[in-house]
Amino acid sequence: VRPQGSAVSALAWIWAFEGSFAAAGAAVAGHIAEVWGARYALAITPVAVLCGFALIIFGRTLLKAADRIPSDQEVGDALVESEDAARTNG
Repeated sequence: VRPQGSAVSALAWIWAFEGSFAAAGAAVAGHIAEVWGARYALAITPVAVLCGFALIIFGRTLLKAADRIPSDQEVGDALVESEDAARTNG
């Protein structure tokens, strides 16, 4: 159960990982283009798209429980747990 507002931090993490992997992918593709040629470097794009599509399809079943809207009771419980954790850690 996620408290309200946590979607923003999740989105920030997604952008951080996306940027990191985009930079790494550009570096790897440049190396492949130098060593083997541009044709192999350009072949990475459709392979990456297919891998992303497969990840979405197979991950959908794993993340189905996290996609539901929490009840008011669950939101309250999550906030109480969050406040308790903040008191013990800080």
